[in-house]
Amino acid sequence: MYLMLRMIGIFLSLISVVLAMLKIHHWYFIGVIGFWLLFASSPKRKTSLGLLLHDRKKFLFLYFVFFLLGCTIELVGRFILHWWSYPYIHSTTMEILLLAFYPFILLSFREMHDILEITTKSRSLALVSSMIIGITIWELPNLVTMDWIYSIPILTSMQIYNFNIILIAGWAILIGAPTYLYSKMDK
Repeated sequence: MYLMLRMIGIFLSLISVVLAMLKIHHWYFIGVIGFWLLFASSPKRKTSLGLLLHDRKKFLFLYFVFFLLGCTIELVGRFILHWWSYPYIHSTTMEILLLAFYPFILLSFREMHDILEITTKSRSLALVSSMIIGITIWELPNLVTMDWIYSIPILTSMQIYNFNIILIAGWAILIGAPTYLYSKMDK
């Protein structure tokens, strides 16, 4: 079953990338599920997908916690600090959909970090590697579609490959927070 789910994850991830390269907006909704399935499809590790398959009550609690984390990220970054916007989200339905998918992207970050920490045997290296992979998976295709636009007013001159240094640091939070929360909830 896990192999089939991993294959579905690869397929959805590839579709997402193709949609982004074709400049089709909202490509990331498919990608969120695809990359989550790709990174969480392992019977040998404790994963959020394993929880969904074997302990739905615990998964729903985890989903709710990550939903609240996603809402907090959006509230602070988008509505309080005004650091990004979504020019192609114009309805309440799309806003709700965005928040409903948020837990899966955060879970995929946790799963990716877990794989890299097991592989590298280094939490720090896993974090940096996860940030690089995350930026590659999500930020590079967005340069084509511009589904989200950053307007970070501080440190505008400090950029790495056209990415504001604050954005890059934000990836540490996007990966570190779900990883930390998952570890606390797993005890």
